[in-house]
Amino acid sequence: MEQREQQNKTQLADDWQHLVGGARLEDLAAAIASGSRKIFAQGLSQWGLYYGLAHMLPGLKRTLLLITASPKQAWKAHQSLSFFLGLAEQWREDPLECPLWLFPTANRRMQAEPFVAPDVQAQRLAVLYAAAASSQAKIIVAPAQAVMEKVLPRRHCMDASRYLVVREEIKREELIFHLVSIGYYRTDLVEEMGDLSVRGDIIDLYTPLYPQPLRLEFFDEVLESIRFFSPANQRSSEHLDDVIIVPAHEVLLTTSRQQRAASSLTEALKEEGRLRGDLESGRNG
Repeated sequence: MEQREQQNKTQLADDWQHLVGGARLEDLAAAIASGSRKIFAQGLSQWGLYYGLAHMLPGLKRTLLLITASPKQAWKAHQSLSFFLGLAEQWREDPLECPLWLFPTANRRMQAEPFVAPDVQAQRLAVLYAAAASSQAKIIVAPAQAVMEKVLPRRHCMDASRYLVVREEIKREELIFHLVSIGYYRTDLVEEMGDLSVRGDIIDLYTPLYPQPLRLEFFDEVLESIRFFSPANQRSSEHLDDVIIVPAHEVLLTTSRQQRAASSLTEALKEEGRLRGDLESGRNG
């Protein structure tokens, strides 16, 4: 089995040495790194493409966006790249150092439909933040539909995110209010992405960048510890020194947005009152 896998990798490596014009992998990597707008290559198998991208990634020092025709093809490409990059099923190190991301489509049945599954929103927001906040070389795989959909603007995503460090002094009530304003849903038990629970000095939340929910333990206004915990049995596990909390929803209910919404609603109600008054005047007249 190992011999067959080695033969396959050797064949894939050979594919890269027979690009049009005799270009080598190093030449292609140099062209991408230099920012060339158009690079033409042909004769590569699909597996050869994934092998080559994974092989050249460390030396690129930039983000590659791989667009596929469908979500199914994006998933297959992500799985293949994960294999060639030697990644575990779940990335448990610094999330901003992850070299491979899958950006899913919002998968709305209609463009105007507001609902997007929490886990899908979380994955999209994690990719958006990683792309904006990290210069680490990475590959983002996305179906064409996802690339054409509206996303949370970069500035809004960065402004809404919070970086928390153990032993830092934090105003808990302000943090809780902020979490709710960026899409976290208060519940008794944290089980799904975007859930938020507050019990005394403990704040539990399931935030997009991490494979498990987080437990923040406070002593008064000081963040005493940050730990992962299992949503199945609620038991805490490994400790973290710091975390990045990104929005849980692509529509942010910030104070300014709430004020604009309240103002618009007030104007709409006034307009409705004027129309009713005109109708009543017409009847009486």
